[in-house]
Order: sequence, then C-alpha cells, then structure tokens
Amino acid sequence: MTLVICALGVNAQNTRVITGAVIDKNGNPLPNALVEATGGAESVSTDADGTFSIEVPIWLKSLTAKYAGLKDKKINIQDKSNVLFEMKPSIKGSWFLDAAYSLNIDDDGGIFNRLGLMGGFLGNWGAYAKVLIPVDADDGVPSVTGGIIKQVANPLYLYLGAGYSRVLGWDYYYDELYHEDGAMIDVGAIYKFNNLNAGLGYSISFNGWVNNSIQVSIGYCF
Repeated sequence: MTLVICALGVNAQNTRVITGAVIDKNGNPLPNALVEATGGAESVSTDADGTFSIEVPIWLKSLTAKYAGLKDKKINIQDKSNVLFEMKPSIKGSWFLDAAYSLNIDDDGGIFNRLGLMGGFLGNWGAYAKVLIPVDADDGVPSVTGGIIKQVANPLYLYLGAGYSRVLGWDYYYDELYHEDGAMIDVGAIYKFNNLNAGLGYSISFNGWVNNSIQVSIGYCF
C-alpha cells in the first residue's frame, strides 16, 4: 500500500493539468476541437462549450489546437494553468492565370501596346511571372518580369517584381520606332473574387529612355 501511494505521488509530481477553451475569431466556442501536446502523445477533444482539461508532462512547453477549416494554433503553456485558443480561418492559396494588357507611354509621349500572360500563386505569400509582347514592334521581343505576392486582406493581394524590358520609343527626328534593352520594375494589386481575379499594375522601364506603363489583367484561379 505504501509503495502504491509513493508511486502515485511521484506520478503527480511529473505531470500537471492544463484547462482552457477553444473559440473562433468571433468568440464562439468550438466543440470537438482537438487539443494536443505539441510533440507529445497526450490529446483531448473539447466539450460542447469549447472547454477542455488535459494532463501533460511538467516539461511540456506548448499545446496545439486543431479544428477543421481553421489554422492550427500553438500556445506556450510554461507558467500557465489555463489557456484560451482563438482560432482563425486557414489561408488557402490558389494558382492563377490571366490575360494581360499594358499601355506604355515613353518619355516623348509615344504610346505603345503590349499583350501577354500573367500567372502564379496567390496565398499568404506567393509569386508570379508576367510576359508581355509589344504589338507595335517588328521584332516582338517580350518583356519578362517576376516577383513576390503578399496577401494584405482576404480578397486583396499586392505584388512587387523586376525583370527585363524591350524599351520602345518614337524618334521624331528620323520618324521611326527605336528600341533599347532595359530593366523593368513592376508593382500592382490583384483582387480575387471566387474563382476569378482582376489586377491593376504600374511598371517603369528604363535604359536611356523611359517607359511608363499601366497594366490590367483578368483571369481564372484554380
């Protein structure tokens, strides 16, 4: 009997009980959410009111809550006996492919057009590539840019990139079109609605001459 009491005492010293609740971003309780020891074997499900109680080793540093459709949440439990998990919607990404049009204005006021494609991945962080072919130039050498995309709101993404451009201009002295290879800086925004998206951007390309361009795109997310 003495050995049993000693064993129970040692076990109690090696574990502790953490209580708490799991709620969504609006404060509503989440029943049947999974709360588990991060990196451990212990786990419980929340009750109908979103509360839980779990016994864990004293060395355990954090708990993780999981709920279908919501982003996993980890909380440090050192020096804590009660915790509150506030779960947020998981951010799911999607690939996209757009038709793109660019209206280019050189530093002499000449106006030129480019057509092409823009594609990439929309997520919390993503990336894109864009190819635009000048329809006013005989050689049709494309401008190519690529960069990063960052989600700033649920439907809104901003992008920033750089690349190569065939800078176009009109030589009024010789009355002919000229071109020069140059660098391009690309910024813009993409708005996603259901499986469609639309973009609006601005680019500046330069190498002796300057092209400012306004770009629009529209396409499908999948």
